[in-house]
Amino acid sequence: MLLCLIPQGPRIPRTTGAVGGGGGGGPALITTCHAWTDATSASQNCVGATVFVAASCKNANSNVAPSDNSSNTWTADANGPFGTAGPPVKWCQIYYVCGPTVTSSQTFTSNSGAGSALDFAAFSGTATTTCRDVSSGSTQVNVTNANPGSITPTQASGELAFTAVQMASGTDTVSISTGSFTLLDPNTGAQSNPMADGYNLNVGSGAAVNPTWHDASSASLQTPVLIVIKHP
Repeated sequence: MLLCLIPQGPRIPRTTGAVGGGGGGGPALITTCHAWTDATSASQNCVGATVFVAASCKNANSNVAPSDNSSNTWTADANGPFGTAGPPVKWCQIYYVCGPTVTSSQTFTSNSGAGSALDFAAFSGTATTTCRDVSSGSTQVNVTNANPGSITPTQASGELAFTAVQMASGTDTVSISTGSFTLLDPNTGAQSNPMADGYNLNVGSGAAVNPTWHDASSASLQTPVLIVIKHP
């Protein structure tokens, strides 16, 4: 999958500050950031967050849990990792922290080594214990449209869905359709292990969840993953 011919060191791309808060009756995005190849993210204000979610993807089945400077314990989603042996497919694994310790200057580190990428997001308004509901993922190789797989949340409404996908091309821009998903990043940058991620703040048992990732530039999508987090 690594299409870039020039080796690159760790990069820290765009990060956001707090864009959601702890108030209101449902989930809200607090912040999002990215890290590659054991790099540490820029400092993030995570005050108010009730869950951390991250997708780690690598060109081998050796993803390890990310870490943060508050020493939270990250749980690997039981429904994963997804991938297949040999290039060009990435292996992807979702990790999460229910009820994390948070600060106004939180950093996150990708610990999976060379060829890895980490997409992270913090949300408020979710359950803080036993917060994982359901999840899915799919091993797909360089396709134009990719779905992680249909899952149905167990709660009636107000659950959080987080999804991520790998790309073989570091210059393509992707989108999400099927369901009211918000794109966090259409592409984390022209580098050797690009990712995109997105979320939906209100899924529930009234409808199955299976977002469609679309690459308008080329057939480069790989290994989409999805997790649903419970509301309180």
